[in-house]
Amino acid sequence: MQKTVVTPGTLKLESEQYIYDQPEKGEVKEIFVKPGDKLKKGDKLLEYNNQQVKLEKRQHQLQINSIYLELGQIKKQHEMMPFRKNMTKYI
Repeated sequence: MQKTVVTPGTLKLESEQYIYDQPEKGEVKEIFVKPGDKLKKGDKLLEYNNQQVKLEKRQHQLQINSIYLELGQIKKQHEMMPFRKNMTKYI
């Protein structure tokens, strides 16, 4: 047996959050939610595609790689220093 009851009422949201377009973050690449989806804290809503940020990230990675190469060269020079000091005794 099934019973349906119709009653007047007002539906209120428990919480609501507005999301605004933020062009400085880039273009929206993908939207992960649809109207009516139930969300929990931390759910990914969308992803931006920002070429400027990608270029800056790449530049920083190249700088890090360059610093590691420089560090490697300094370590090699440092390792050779005692050898050079010992060689000067015989010259």
